[in-house]
Amino acid sequence: MLILGSSSPARQKALREAGYQFTVLSADIDEKAIRHEHPENLTHLLANAKLDALIERVTEPATLVCADTVVFFNGEIWEKPADEKEHREMLQTVHSVPFTITTSVAVINLNSQRRASGTDTVSFRLDPLPSDLVETLITEPKNQIRAGGFGVQDIRLAPYLHPLEGNVEAAVGIPISVLRNLLEEVAYSA
Repeated sequence: MLILGSSSPARQKALREAGYQFTVLSADIDEKAIRHEHPENLTHLLANAKLDALIERVTEPATLVCADTVVFFNGEIWEKPADEKEHREMLQTVHSVPFTITTSVAVINLNSQRRASGTDTVSFRLDPLPSDLVETLITEPKNQIRAGGFGVQDIRLAPYLHPLEGNVEAAVGIPISVLRNLLEEVAYSA
């Protein structure tokens, strides 16, 4: 059995589209209590903390998968916007320099206790967004729970968003190529 330790609709969609059957548990941790100045290290720490929080809740043989994503912009790590003001600032300033989206995935096979984690990063440039699009994005609940306050898969951003380096799938839910390698490493079998 595969368990996704995330209530993220984007992660669930990515797993479904990749052909995985899974159940969902949500890891309710205080993400703000875990800090690091490097996005790769922060997402790694958060994904593993979610995994640790869920291990005790799973009582049957399973493989557990957790992930975390941040945006790194102009030397700062952006997570989910704290409020509408921060959300607006993010969307109005993200165009000024290229940014990266980093996602770490942590996996444990609870039968063997084999554990593995991996990270993928993709970089983008975003043209300035029209003010009416910014206001629309702010009002949508799905964007309020996304790192940086937006999703690169949003078709409305397509005219403004330019991938620069890396695999775009790393920025949408969960990087499936990283997940597949990790599942193989911990000897997951469907």
